[in-house]
Amino acid sequence: MLFREATIDDIKQIQIVRHSVKENVLSNPLLVTAADCENFLTVRGKGWVCEV
Repeated sequence: MLFREATIDDIKQIQIVRHSVKENVLSNPLLVTAADCENFLTVRGKGWVCEV
């Protein structure tokens, strides 16, 4: 396994995972855009991904 910092290239897959959760389901997934994710990964914070 490899843990690494998420990049904007990971956003599509991150959203797929986020939308497939059974707990903490988003009431309207369309309100969280790719631009929002990019902002959270590059300006407001960081994200992490695990590659298996």
